[in-house]
Amino acid sequence: MATSYYIPEVEKEVAEVDRRLLALYARLSETNHHSGFTSVSSASLYESFRTTVSESDEIKNRIVELRKISEALKEGNTRIEDLEREIRDTESRLQLLHARLGAILWEESVANGGDVQLNGISDRIGELQDDLRKLLERTRRSQEFDPDGNWANRTFQQVRSVALRSLQGRKKKRQDQLFSALGQELIAEGKIGLLKSDATESIRRELDSVGVRSNELTEEKNMIQESVHHTRHTLEKEEGRASLQHRINELTHAYQEAMKRRHEAASAYGRYLSTIIDLSSQEPPIPPEIVECQQEILQMQDQKKALLLTIKQLSIEKKIEEQVLLIRQDEEHIAHIEEQVGQLHRQIEEVRREMQVKQDQIALLQRQHKKLLPQQLQGAAGEPTAG
Repeated sequence: MATSYYIPEVEKEVAEVDRRLLALYARLSETNHHSGFTSVSSASLYESFRTTVSESDEIKNRIVELRKISEALKEGNTRIEDLEREIRDTESRLQLLHARLGAILWEESVANGGDVQLNGISDRIGELQDDLRKLLERTRRSQEFDPDGNWANRTFQQVRSVALRSLQGRKKKRQDQLFSALGQELIAEGKIGLLKSDATESIRRELDSVGVRSNELTEEKNMIQESVHHTRHTLEKEEGRASLQHRINELTHAYQEAMKRRHEAASAYGRYLSTIIDLSSQEPPIPPEIVECQQEILQMQDQKKALLLTIKQLSIEKKIEEQVLLIRQDEEHIAHIEEQVGQLHRQIEEVRREMQVKQDQIALLQRQHKKLLPQQLQGAAGEPTAG
């Protein structure tokens, strides 16, 4: 019964053809919808399809919109981080320039006997410089340890040297801060013109340039932050407080479900369209893409018919094979019965032979009996009659 093995394979082919047909029906609906060729068909099927198209397109457009917003927010946040980094760099540069001005002012003030009023900052800078000189001397001495000394003394001197250098660094940083504050006060009071150093003018020009750049960066940062805040506030009102990515994921799932409904409605509508589109008709002209799709549908339908016919043929062949098998089984049964009949005939013949032997014995006995009967009669005649 080899035929039974082929039927499931052909049925799989039919299922695949059905799947392709559904896709072609849906494609025909979509193509017809976009081309606007015809809507003269079942009103309920068309309206159902059009509703699912509107629903799925609306969700898709919202997803695209939210993804653009998400990308814009990411770009905005990235730009804000870049701007903040640039602003920190410009602030550092401004502090350095202010410190250079402050150092020039302090040096000229000290050189001129303090004729420039430094609002008390001069004293603090002087104290820090004295401290730095002392620290430098202590650090130098701490590094002059005896290499032949004991391990504990060497270790103590090394640790002390590291601590002094750390303290020296902090003092130096504090001095730079005071110089920067001094430079800022100088600019705020408009006394930068009092400086006699040739470097003053170049520092002033760089200060103006860096200041302008700092303002530009800050203005751009504030503008982007305001835009990001406004966008997020608008999203919260429209989409709720859930994260943007969570909302996109929700809409993506909803879109997948909407597309399933759209595909089902498109397949149903396309199946109907395929029955009313006449490729031989010249009026109105059928768009080429619809002609191509309809031709594929007709070819696929012919293929399905051929496959179904094959299944019918195989089913008949299968039934014939089953009947042939049953006939063979019947023939074997008959042969078995005939063999049993032959055995019974032989038994009957045997019984008949035994019956014949018995009949022959009966005949012999009957002949013997007849021979004895006359003798019995004669004996009976010769006896005297009782008196």
